Amino acid sequence: MIVAGFGCRPGAATDDFLSALAEALNIAQCDASTLACVAFPHFRAAEAATTLSDLPVAIIGQPALEQACLRAETHSARTFAHTGLTSVAESAALAAAGPGSRLLVRRIGAGSVTCAIAIGERPA
Repeated sequence: MIVAGFGCRPGAATDDFLSALAEALNIAQCDASTLACVAFPHFRAAEAATTLSDLPVAIIGQPALEQACLRAETHSARTFAHTGLTSVAESAALAAAGPGSRLLVRRIGAGSVTCAIAIGERPA
């Protein structure tokens, strides 16, 4: 299964989500039809509810995000200070894709949104 994970600032624009997702899918050489779901951290559930409404959404809790964060490839001290995670998008994607998942695309940014893509063997 393939999952797109997101990180964002509060109130991020829908266009930023769409741009980040399009770029990440292009890098992964996939299209949106290959996504099992999109994953958001629990502290961005409001943004998840208002964006990308045509795709299944997984809201990931803090313990799962922290566990997946150990496998993230990018690290931001600023993000860690705000969330306790070094990469929100990568952690969300990896957590939703399962314990043996791996990143296809490290986090990329568009405006106030980051997106990462992970592949794993179990459903979200």
